[in-house]
Amino acid sequence: MSVICIMEYQKLELKSGREKPVLNFHPWIFSGGVKTFPKAKNGEIIEVIDNKGTVLGAGFYSANSQIVCRLFDFSKIVIDFKSIDYWYKKFENAYKLRTNFIDKSTTNCYRLIHAEGDFLPGIIVDVYADVAVMQVLTKGTENLVEIFAACLQKLGIEYLYIKTKISSQEIENISLPSGWFGKTGKTEIEVIENGVKFKIDIEKGQKTGFFIDQRDNRALLKSISKGKSVLNTFCYTGGFSIYRFC
Repeated sequence: MSVICIMEYQKLELKSGREKPVLNFHPWIFSGGVKTFPKAKNGEIIEVIDNKGTVLGAGFYSANSQIVCRLFDFSKIVIDFKSIDYWYKKFENAYKLRTNFIDKSTTNCYRLIHAEGDFLPGIIVDVYADVAVMQVLTKGTENLVEIFAACLQKLGIEYLYIKTKISSQEIENISLPSGWFGKTGKTEIEVIENGVKFKIDIEKGQKTGFFIDQRDNRALLKSISKGKSVLNTFCYTGGFSIYRFC
């Protein structure tokens, strides 16, 4: 049973009238809308309040960005955000959503976490069979990597590869290098997408190794290109071309 703990965090106060986007669940707080900045370090979890002191949610503080806070919670109760139970619920919800639409007998690679879309700003997680590749984009998410890794293990994903971009390292002061987190797996792996086999290099490939969000577009091209000649420019791994001939 999870225990809710009331916690105290540094507060970011918005200017009058700037709370409307947050009330409509927009996850970004821009520096121009801030009345009082928190006395917090880059990457710390902070509360966001309106100019009357009402709690609007909680998020990661980005001291060096115009987007000074990325909200991951819109509740009025500030709880212990270091609890694995809290974060695992987000991962579990995302997993259930994806697996509702994926036939695992024909597809074992898919996007599990899409940042703000899953109320997890600052990370992208793509799954390739038993390997998860996580892009860490903010200091706030870097601070929680151990918890995120534990969440993935609870979902049955055996290996985790971390990717950090140079731009994120510079702007967000991320110190975590790219590489395996915990157990070391294979960087070159074979996966299936809609029954089509692909070899993926998660270390040297772009993004997380494969443009995994193009699955439906590749299937669409296959359905309309039968008997036609197709020019594939900027083909990267040739994913669209391979579908054309399968």
